[in-house]
Amino acid sequence: MADLVRIHIFEGLSDEEAAAARARFTERQLVDREILLTPGEPNHHLYALIDGDLRVALDDPDSPQSFPVELGESVGEMSIIDGSPVSAYVIAEGPATVLAIDEDAFWEMTAAHPAVARNLLAILTARMRRQHESARKVLEQQLQLRQLAQELDHARRIQAGMLPTREPLLPEHHELDIAASMEAAREVGGDFYDVFALDEDRVAIVIGDVSGKGMPASLFMVEALTRLRVHLISRAHVPLDDVVRSVNAELAAENEAAYSNIGDLARNLFSDHVFAFEFTSVLLVVAV
Repeated sequence: MADLVRIHIFEGLSDEEAAAARARFTERQLVDREILLTPGEPNHHLYALIDGDLRVALDDPDSPQSFPVELGESVGEMSIIDGSPVSAYVIAEGPATVLAIDEDAFWEMTAAHPAVARNLLAILTARMRRQHESARKVLEQQLQLRQLAQELDHARRIQAGMLPTREPLLPEHHELDIAASMEAAREVGGDFYDVFALDEDRVAIVIGDVSGKGMPASLFMVEALTRLRVHLISRAHVPLDDVVRSVNAELAAENEAAYSNIGDLARNLFSDHVFAFEFTSVLLVVAV
């Protein structure tokens, strides 16, 4: 009766006592992913794991928020104690073997052997501690996600604030009617644009798209947009392709990961004042 003696709830029983009770226990084989207990269903057995692995999931059988059942541990006690339906999923992780102990046999053994009642209290206490720890981790993750969402919202506001939103975009040039807007695929992203006057006769229109999405693309977008604006204003009379080549060289030198595969700068001339430049990480159109 070694399989019964190994079960934690029956520790303290002699071999003879275990042998007398064993005839009332049923062995059950479980296949991989088989659900032993389902929330909301009635249960009248205590199941003790004697081979393989089980895990308990509170809300969904596929939930990553679960905890294992070790060899010798049991499940189903709460339904037997209070008569309520099952409150959690119990799923086999690979082939497993359990002993199904009828509730009448369980209560008879509890009444006859006080050690079984003490074991039951110890097991339930340990399980409550584990569930508390699991719930604490879930709460911590939720708080971290909430904080991250707040930080991303702040980042979105900051990024949006860097882009021109006034209407019209060039109030000093009444002959031009230009409007623009951007909506990131995520909270923040790598798309950007800029419109500003270089002098009384010329304006710069910049449209860019950093490859990728999310925070890395948005950070690169900020750097690219800032450098372009500074270079185009401070070097307004330098040929446009030379200005953008300089910006590209600076970005490539300080962002090796983003530009690890960059080759020659591709330049497509649309007119004397409009160029398209395609880098490894940025597609950029500049017009003056």
